[in-house]
Amino acid sequence: RERERKSLCINPTSFVIVCVARLRRGKGHEVLLKAFETLYKKNPNTTLLLVGDGERESELKGQIENYKSKNNVHFLGNRSDVPLILALSDLFILPTEGEGMSNAIMEAMAAGLPIITTDIPENRDLIEEGRTGILFPVSNEKILLDKISFLLENTKLREYLGKNARKEAQEKYDVEKVVLKFAELYKKI
Repeated sequence: RERERKSLCINPTSFVIVCVARLRRGKGHEVLLKAFETLYKKNPNTTLLLVGDGERESELKGQIENYKSKNNVHFLGNRSDVPLILALSDLFILPTEGEGMSNAIMEAMAAGLPIITTDIPENRDLIEEGRTGILFPVSNEKILLDKISFLLENTKLREYLGKNARKEAQEKYDVEKVVLKFAELYKKI
């Protein structure tokens, strides 16, 4: 964890937030960046990692040009080592406006990270509020900030959410279990 943080020039004691999503409209990055700017002003030992690329990269970089937090926001682009990025992180956030069943959320669950994501039907299928993650209204940077701040201050809750998310991922989304379920379905058909 420390070695990976060092390779990305992240302070070993920094609270690291990660978002894994294409940089495109509808993913809510602008809301996350605004919330992070306010968070950073009160908690300068925080870092935001944005994993993914897309057509909005220059626009989002422009958004933070005058932010105090800009040196603690890292645009990492597409990565083949997402599990390592998740492992060095403390919190996963996906501020999407709409989504299918999110692989990024399932990967964060499997990594045992506490998760904050938007309260949309697809995310409610994956996240049980207060047990495997925390939900917030779409495009509401104020509530997102409140949720991040609350988890930042509550280590035990972060651990509880991460542990439950990991268990849920292992029980419901393990590849072998999913394959067996499909096999059973095909037998019935």
